[in-house]
Amino acid sequence: MKKGPGHTAEEALKVFRAIASHLEQNPDLLRTDGVFRLSANSKNPPEIIKRILKKKSFTDKGYSVHDLIGALKESLKNNVLINTSNPHILPLLDAFAKVETSNEESVKHAAAVINQLIEELAASGNKHDLAVAEILHTYLHLTHLAASYSENNRMTPTNLAVAAIGPLFLNNIIITKDPMEMMSLTAKATPVSAEAIQSNRYDFSFKDRHHEKVDVDPRRIIEQLEENLRVLADQRDRNVIPQAVYDKMVLAISQDVQRRKEEISRFALSSAEMDGFSSSSSPSSSPRSSPSSSSSSGSSPSSSPSSSPRSSPTPSSSPVSEESQYSTRRSVRFLGDDGIPKASKSRKGSSLYRSVSSLLSVKKPADDLNPDDTPHKKSGGKRHS
Repeated sequence: MKKGPGHTAEEALKVFRAIASHLEQNPDLLRTDGVFRLSANSKNPPEIIKRILKKKSFTDKGYSVHDLIGALKESLKNNVLINTSNPHILPLLDAFAKVETSNEESVKHAAAVINQLIEELAASGNKHDLAVAEILHTYLHLTHLAASYSENNRMTPTNLAVAAIGPLFLNNIIITKDPMEMMSLTAKATPVSAEAIQSNRYDFSFKDRHHEKVDVDPRRIIEQLEENLRVLADQRDRNVIPQAVYDKMVLAISQDVQRRKEEISRFALSSAEMDGFSSSSSPSSSPRSSPSSSSSSGSSPSSSPSSSPRSSPTPSSSPVSEESQYSTRRSVRFLGDDGIPKASKSRKGSSLYRSVSSLLSVKKPADDLNPDDTPHKKSGGKRHS
């Protein structure tokens, strides 16, 4: 999401990764007086960014720590990372609306929602959202480290919030475009950012905290969608947002969910192809791939409740329980008959689920995802009846 001549989120991420790595290897640089506050040499930050994007070294050019921090800020200039059309922003919008600077609990809650935003972006499966998540986490991680040296650099969490994190909510994470709300947001952003900087959530780098790739979980999508709709409906009922904005946000949510369901569909098809390859290339590797076993059960080799080769499933024609479907992450049964990710039984009967299903339903892929119709390799894979 690029605005004006600014850098893309992906370019900014490369800058953040390179500079964060250098600062983590040389933590004494963060002891420098006025770090994150004092200005850089105006010519150096663009040079640093240019060298990083061209994969050239920048550590041997004598740049100061202020130049390096300046490069971080330069990479974010005119760079809108998230705006109000992104459904992930809804809980943060609601949290900031409820912040009272004299109420410590409301400030702590908003700071926790910032972390929730990062976690949801990291789990979204979207390349841009993942880049934004890492940028936000890395910026908070670096300011958190700098705050630990406040006796040396004279930069308290509040000072760091004013100099670095606070401006994010005015320039890069667009919570509102209303001028009056922007004025109040300025006063709220500083204490919330200072609270976030002090959190031990940012003791570790993004890579260390998210060392495993997050798998797409259909239940998480439905739960997040329902929560966002609740927040949105609550804001409309309290006249925080007008009906026109509400309609626009619902449309944005529907587009986001459709994109993610398409990604799940592609992932499911890929899993089905892998299962088909296993059953066709290794007919004697497991009981479920044996023609005699499949004929006795009346199903195809790939219709076993579990796709894991480590288990020893007994061929059966009984339906697979919903819980066991979710316990196998690579199961091809991600989508219901209506093309919508399956939810847990307690949520599937809810009015919100039904309304969302009717609003956001998308067509299934051209290839049926039922296990009996699993695609097979052309090189000899046969379907058993």
